[in-house]
Amino acid sequence: MRKTIIYGLLSASLAVAACDAARQDQEDIPYDHYEAYACGTEYPIGGDLLFSTPKLWKNGAEVELEEPYGFFSGGATAVAEYDGKVYVGGYFQTARSAKPMAVVWEDGRPVTFDMSSLPGYSTAEIVDIAAGRSGRAVAFTTTKDGIRYGGYQVGGNEPKLLSGGNIDDADASCIFMDGNSVYVGGSIAGDAKRTACYWKNGTLVRLPALEGYSYYHVTGICVSKGTVYVSGYAQTPDFSTYAVYWDGDGVHALPAPADPLTKGFSSTSGIAVDGTDIIIGGSLSFWNLIGYPCYWSNGSYNALSGGLGGFGIVSSTAAAGGETCLGGYISTTDLTSLRAIDNAPYNACIWHNGALQVLSHNTSTVNDVCLAGVR
Repeated sequence: MRKTIIYGLLSASLAVAACDAARQDQEDIPYDHYEAYACGTEYPIGGDLLFSTPKLWKNGAEVELEEPYGFFSGGATAVAEYDGKVYVGGYFQTARSAKPMAVVWEDGRPVTFDMSSLPGYSTAEIVDIAAGRSGRAVAFTTTKDGIRYGGYQVGGNEPKLLSGGNIDDADASCIFMDGNSVYVGGSIAGDAKRTACYWKNGTLVRLPALEGYSYYHVTGICVSKGTVYVSGYAQTPDFSTYAVYWDGDGVHALPAPADPLTKGFSSTSGIAVDGTDIIIGGSLSFWNLIGYPCYWSNGSYNALSGGLGGFGIVSSTAAAGGETCLGGYISTTDLTSLRAIDNAPYNACIWHNGALQVLSHNTSTVNDVCLAGVR
């Protein structure tokens, strides 16, 4: 499960955000078919990016999310399903200048995310959500005294902060449940580098680096038959990015064509394992803003249909039962001119088994997807 979360401007499109898989600890149970869920954020016509609405779609049709008390603006950042129950993570504000507050919707009804057991920490931002036999698990980020921390919460238990050993800056970006174990993907900072890692039940595991690269972002994590799979990208000092993933054999660079605009730069936005197939969503990107939507299947690059000019971003990845579902957005204007990027309209969409489906014709994004098995 997991993805790239988009809160507003397109320049945030590579902010971490991906680890999507359906019915995460029931992957071997056969289902008749799968339903595609997508969640995201929609902005009003006219492009006021300071006001937004959380959205949930099921098989392309909108599903109502009840507004939390005092709601002024907000968005949905993560979705998961287990045993017929749908969980959506997100945020809301009570006024334009108010600090965003985390919220979880359970079957469309909002539940406040309680941070009271961690005094002194700011309001949490939910970056991913998973579901399994133990209920739902949430990965979040928070800050204290200007330092960013990652954490997770399982069910109704108190939230826990992640430790980076002797490093304070431990960031979380994605989460996965495998039986009674909880895996949180992220990174730790220190010594002018950012190391890719994950935590299993709170215990830190560092991931190896490619030679010559020392700064990494993790975008997705999943577990299949005891092997941990992680997606991410390496970043250079000039902010060029290169898609990578990790498995039991180490770290692997993912191929990307050298388009004149993207110059071979690429990023991932989540990973899912379906049987023996490894599916990784991502994008060819230029200047870390917007590029061309794509995915990798068992290491092979595949292009996806984009918007006008072919532009778009994949922000989340799910695969199960021979089906794939990628979420993101496509541009509705040609972005060949970089001047057009910040004000360009974009539409939330999914690619279900490779077919593009636009979910909203307002300015909008899909931030996460999941596939729910139906008997």
